[in-house]
Amino acid sequence: MHERFDRIKELDPNIILTCINTGETNEVLIRRYMSAMYMALFNYWAAKEYNNGKNRHRVGKSGEDDDFKQTELEESMLGIGVHREIKTLSIYRNACDHRIENPARGIRPPAGIKNDNVPINNNSLKKVFLSFNTLLDQLK
Repeated sequence: MHERFDRIKELDPNIILTCINTGETNEVLIRRYMSAMYMALFNYWAAKEYNNGKNRHRVGKSGEDDDFKQTELEESMLGIGVHREIKTLSIYRNACDHRIENPARGIRPPAGIKNDNVPINNNSLKKVFLSFNTLLDQLK
């Protein structure tokens, strides 16, 4: 195993806040923004877990102890009372990265969406951005 390094500062997702244009209307950029917010939060959370000694005795697929699952992030967020926010971020990331249709079909929708169609548009981007901010505040 490699020496443990403090990765929290290098993986701090606050930089994302300055890069995302919540007024964006281009679907390609909206999809990338939503995905980037989720993955930035995931990497930051994993860095914090890693620095706190999580996974020390568990080796992941890479043969190292720095392998974390997205479900672990989501479960840990449920434990600190931000259920709606992590579900919103997760569902929209899934829609953006794994579905071509818009609205994305067949995904369990977040609160406020009445059916299983998840729209990928400017209003969705604003919702995801607010959820991202709330989750980031909880992790700090």
